[in-house]
Amino acid sequence: MKRGINLNKKGFTLVETILGLFLLGLISVAILPIINISFIRLENHKIKMEMLYIGEMSMEKIKAFDANSESELFIYDTSVSEIIKLFKEYDNIEINIPKKENDDKYYLKICKSQKMDSLWTVSISVFHNKKRSNIRNVEYKGYIPSK
Repeated sequence: MKRGINLNKKGFTLVETILGLFLLGLISVAILPIINISFIRLENHKIKMEMLYIGEMSMEKIKAFDANSESELFIYDTSVSEIIKLFKEYDNIEINIPKKENDDKYYLKICKSQKMDSLWTVSISVFHNKKRSNIRNVEYKGYIPSK
């Protein structure tokens, strides 16, 4: 006759369950903050890419301005022809687009300075309206022949 050790299977299953829940909780505590930070960084990266796009498109619209063209270019609510007209009137000027900073998600500050008689220095800064954001502005600087 064999004598075997009779283990209580219910107690062993309870210990396995408690250890499993402990390990699951430990992994969750480590992984959830990492996932949360990843989503925040992904959103910030998306905002930064939109700001880069807006700044680049604004600079390209100013560079591509042609007074003889029939199509009118706009940067938000301001016509590029109005901006060029202000550039011609003043040697140094700063233009905020849109007029009210709370209107849109982003706003631009366009600064123009006269480098030479035939050359302008144009700086476009794109700002984000989101309060308590750690996203800095994006700045484009370029030299444009006087129009």
